[in-house]
Amino acid sequence: MHKVIILAAGLLAIQLNPQAARAEAGDGNSLLQVCGPDSSMYALCLGQVSAYVRAFTFAQVAGMEEVYCMPRNATVGQAIDVLVKYLKENPSKRHAGGEVIFLASMSEAWPCAGGPATLHNDGGITLPTSSGLEVTPIPKK
Repeated sequence: MHKVIILAAGLLAIQLNPQAARAEAGDGNSLLQVCGPDSSMYALCLGQVSAYVRAFTFAQVAGMEEVYCMPRNATVGQAIDVLVKYLKENPSKRHAGGEVIFLASMSEAWPCAGGPATLHNDGGITLPTSSGLEVTPIPKK
């Protein structure tokens, strides 16, 4: 029952908070705003990072090469710490999409055998795969 009340309160806060609406744009600046230590929208950050972790875990199970090798006992809270650290240390790359920054930060902290991903200043990313796959950003409208 308590979880339902907390979730409902969090969703209401997101709907009433114009900052949360901007955070849905999904770049590094909005992630830092939502996930930073003084954020009043930490629940939104927790949901966003949890979704990234699950999506990329599912993709790896479905056959995508591993981009990062997060330890099994690592928590979403640790992933958030890693993400925030990366955002603070790389301000020139915050314009990139959130999912790209997430991959770069996780692969830097927990690289697989291929090494970490490389995030480019144009927002593209080179993934550490055997094929050297390079992903280019989708232009913003």
